[in-house]
Amino acid sequence: MKKLVPDYYAKNIFSLDAQFFIDQGIKYIFSDLDNTLDAFDSLTPNEETIKFVKSLTDAGLKFYIVSNNNYKRVSPFANALGVEFLYHSFKPFGAKIKKFILSKAHSMEHSILIGDQLLTDVIAAKKAGVKVCLVDQLVKKDQWMTYFNRKIDNNLRNKMVRKGLITRIGG
Repeated sequence: MKKLVPDYYAKNIFSLDAQFFIDQGIKYIFSDLDNTLDAFDSLTPNEETIKFVKSLTDAGLKFYIVSNNNYKRVSPFANALGVEFLYHSFKPFGAKIKKFILSKAHSMEHSILIGDQLLTDVIAAKKAGVKVCLVDQLVKKDQWMTYFNRKIDNNLRNKMVRKGLITRIGG
């Protein structure tokens, strides 16, 4: 279970502000898209997402989207935010994410991956060698393919909370 314990655990991505990342020595933020940054069926970013990403970039932080979803899903959303992205990231495997981060000449030490799933996002971040922040799913509705993982995730997450392995920050 220790391989699944994130460095940070937050209610949602919006409960983390630029100062949180700066205080942790983070310069490069790599965020999952579906159910982390927005609902999986949102085709364009909402106002909260736009303001959030702008607040990070205004603070000098670099923001990227890293998704297992396809180009057709990720590209328009990322382009509307004016951020670079990695699609078909093959989470929970970390190799493609690590290669993407290094291709940007970013240090792993100053990078973080934020995501809503233990079995994909947390494992991928650990394998890529970056910090990871687990967030609760943004909305209850999921893609059908996430259903099975979500059941396992919820059980593991509850167990980690009970054992004191994770404590939620930011509300």
